[in-house]
Amino acid sequence: MSESTCDVSLGEWDGDEACFYRESTVTARKSHVCHECREVIMQGDRYIRVAGKWDGQVSSYRFCLPCWEIG
Repeated sequence: MSESTCDVSLGEWDGDEACFYRESTVTARKSHVCHECREVIMQGDRYIRVAGKWDGQVSSYRFCLPCWEIG
C-alpha cells in the first residue's frame, strides 16, 4: 500500500441487506484495488475480502486494512 492518505467514503449503505455475507482477512497473491479508496493493495499485503448477495446480485469486494478499520 502506498503512503498516501486514504480517501474513504463514510456514507451509509442504502441498499438491501445481504441474503448471505462472508468476510475474511487474506494475503494478496497479486495486486488488487481497494473498493473504497481505490489505492493499490500490493502483493503480500493483508486485506479484507467481502463476498455476498445484495439486491439479488452476488458480488465480492476488497478493502485495504486502513479503510476497513475506518468503516
